[in-house]
Amino acid sequence: MYIPLGSRLLVQYFKSFGLISNWASAPSTAPLSSGFEIESNPVRARSVSSSLYKGISFIFYLEYDVKRFILIGMFSSLFISRQQDHITAQVGEGSDISHASVPGPRGKFTERDSMRYHRLPMSNPDPGERLREEFNRWAEAGRGEGMEEEHLPIVLPVLDRMNLARDENVLDVGSGTGWLVRMLAERVPEGRVIGMDIADEMVRRARRNYVAVENAMFVIGSVDEIPWDANFFTHAISVESAYYWPDPARGLREIHRVLREGGTAWILINFYLENPHSHQWASHFATPTHLLSALEWEALFHDAGFTNISHRQIPDQTPAPDPYTGRWFKDTADCRASRQIGGLLVHGTK
Repeated sequence: MYIPLGSRLLVQYFKSFGLISNWASAPSTAPLSSGFEIESNPVRARSVSSSLYKGISFIFYLEYDVKRFILIGMFSSLFISRQQDHITAQVGEGSDISHASVPGPRGKFTERDSMRYHRLPMSNPDPGERLREEFNRWAEAGRGEGMEEEHLPIVLPVLDRMNLARDENVLDVGSGTGWLVRMLAERVPEGRVIGMDIADEMVRRARRNYVAVENAMFVIGSVDEIPWDANFFTHAISVESAYYWPDPARGLREIHRVLREGGTAWILINFYLENPHSHQWASHFATPTHLLSALEWEALFHDAGFTNISHRQIPDQTPAPDPYTGRWFKDTADCRASRQIGGLLVHGTK
């Protein structure tokens, strides 16, 4: 029986994927379909419909221009399908390929490495949306760039206590315009630093400011649903962010999830119960906040699964401006007293 060239090549095309077999055993009087055994492998079966479409479209080219178009088209299609099968087999049946983890070279982010980043929808967007809008306003007003000068005196002692190795992976929760990510990246030149912020304008400015820092990456995300793989980071730090979190307990559970075994979490805040000079800030906040004691923060760490939990206060030795003209303190004496009490550092180990 004569089989047109296009049909013969189409059959060979399907057989090359293992989608059909036993062509030779099909009875000449039987319907064409009865001579085929359709591949039952779920990974390959997924590509049957797309392969049929591709194969049928090739018939029209096969009869007209074998030399120029057919071989190119078939080999391209074969390569694409093989790659799809390879990815599906590695990620797993029913998985979202965008969540695959592909390690990149040490100390440098690549496009493949960014596959660890998951774009997750927020389960309850209202609190997060309010935060996003508020801190976008901060970014547009240029307040993000001023955070380094304000917080550096109490951040430097924390970085020393973290004792970072050169090849560690660090998460900065509430990274703003990226000043702390830059400092962390300098301390882990063979590792990676992820700066995450809920405000997209903060993230845009951070990416623009530090585009040359190869081992740093900035992502939009909420601490309620950190868009990253579990067990990846060796350290997580958050500076002046935790009391803004809509649900601090959930945020700490998420930090615990993305930390490796033995990883550490570090939270540094100025707004807490033991610093009475900070309580008045609540009247200036445009979003809800949590005024908790050091022991309450420790309890949240414990409930999230952390061990070796402790806290300490880190005084700010910077002289208070005189006269004081800001809105956060009543006067110079009030500002000085707050700095003498210092920031609250809470940390724990997974």
